[in-house]
Amino acid sequence: ISELFRHALDDRSGPIASRKLAVRVDTDPGPALIVLGDPVRLLQAIAIVVDHAVRAADDGGALEIAATTASGDVVIHIRYTGRGFGSRMLRRLFEMCPPDEADDGNDEDAHAGRLRLGFALARRLIELHDGTLRASSAGLAHGAAFEIRLPQPPQDVDLASLDHAEGFADRK
Repeated sequence: ISELFRHALDDRSGPIASRKLAVRVDTDPGPALIVLGDPVRLLQAIAIVVDHAVRAADDGGALEIAATTASGDVVIHIRYTGRGFGSRMLRRLFEMCPPDEADDGNDEDAHAGRLRLGFALARRLIELHDGTLRASSAGLAHGAAFEIRLPQPPQDVDLASLDHAEGFADRK
């Protein structure tokens, strides 16, 4: 998982540098955070969230990614300072709704409509891996936080026989 969100950050290094974002990455110092799944689709889901965070963060703001384990899951937290979500937008953030259906002249709805398709895709990709994607925000000017939870493989799976890096490189 750490490799996937590092790829997502690398792909956005230009906007991160030009906006002077302070990026902090924290991961458990223990064993690698491993999940079973399609690394291309997992990267796509993580990249959608990271891309939003980079775009919505204040210039000179902070972007934090933390990964850990909890209750048998790998948990990724992505937080940023900057443009967040109002309660109305947050309730509908993951709904599959084309932008023109959401745009009723209200800036909040128009912004939400543009985001919904990407977030709906990201959530669906995470759900296909038996995980969850959630968002929270204290308001429009208070940034946001996302939580991605993915199950760890069962303890009886022989992870040593899986070559994750080669599988990822072949699909890229």
